[in-house]
Amino acid sequence: MALDLEDKTSNNNDLTNNNGVTEGTSSTPFVASTSVAVFSRASSQYFSMVNSPSLRPTSSFTVEGWVKFAATPGLGFTYDLFQSYNINTDVPQKRAGIRVYINDSGYPTLETAKNTGNGEGTDFGQVQWGFNICDDTWRHLAFVYNGSNIYIREGGTERATASWTNAPAYQSTNYCLIGALRTDSLGGFGTGYANGSIDETRLWNVARTNAQIDDNNSSELFGNESVLQAYYPYELAIPGTTTSTSSTTSTSSSTSSSTSTTTTMSVTTSTSTTTTSTSSSTSTSRTTSTSTTSTSSSTSTTTTSTSTTSTSTTSTSSTTTMPLSITVENG
Repeated sequence: MALDLEDKTSNNNDLTNNNGVTEGTSSTPFVASTSVAVFSRASSQYFSMVNSPSLRPTSSFTVEGWVKFAATPGLGFTYDLFQSYNINTDVPQKRAGIRVYINDSGYPTLETAKNTGNGEGTDFGQVQWGFNICDDTWRHLAFVYNGSNIYIREGGTERATASWTNAPAYQSTNYCLIGALRTDSLGGFGTGYANGSIDETRLWNVARTNAQIDDNNSSELFGNESVLQAYYPYELAIPGTTTSTSSTTSTSSSTSSSTSTTTTMSVTTSTSTTTTSTSSSTSTSRTTSTSTTSTSSSTSTTTTSTSTTSTSTTSTSSTTTMPLSITVENG
């Protein structure tokens, strides 16, 4: 099996270049995931995409995915998870777009910039969760901008927030990458190559809530979800394997039995012709009523009805009749 480079949305933001990234199958973040992307910093591995409009959200956005890194990047290095971003060579330089990464201390970081300059708090906003996540554990990270604040969420919990009211803006040259940092100011690729595993990279052009993120971060998507702009599960498995199991069983059984038997005994002495007939009526009748047993897990109800066949023997000769009536009631 090989890594799947397709974007599962209809935007066709496929990974057009795989620079050496390999497939991992022995450790995945959740059951439905069968492949993850494994990056080596020593080999300068990364993915790139074409700079399309759907990769450049201009208002709110969410970038999310699973990551696992065993070692901290170290001084001067970062693990870049996703960028739709550039810093140009103008004087002063201008930051533009979206960049999410793990900084040199192992802290998850979100930067969003409006292409006006290089000043933090004015030209770009940044938020950082001051916790080293590089402990060889799978973690789900979400980087969110809602129009007034930027957030970092991990495992469904808000970890860091900062005020930012400026929407991202982009330069005509905009680099879209997973696993590396590239800007014009660097003259190409910098020190942002990832060194570990990444899975389920998703870009939305809406600020997703904690509940929405937590609801499907451990399942694969279909790819046709509303406002989903790019989706990379990195595997050939059919998306949409979200499994929700709910079983409620309610069983009710009530049986009432009422038996009323009336027997008329007739003794006939005769040597004449005997006629035997079978009819649907009988001198002995039994009525059983059983309520339906229903199970919400779609158990079909079976009702059995059995008719009683009676045999009556009638003789047409001299007859001595001895009536005996017995009535039995059960119920």
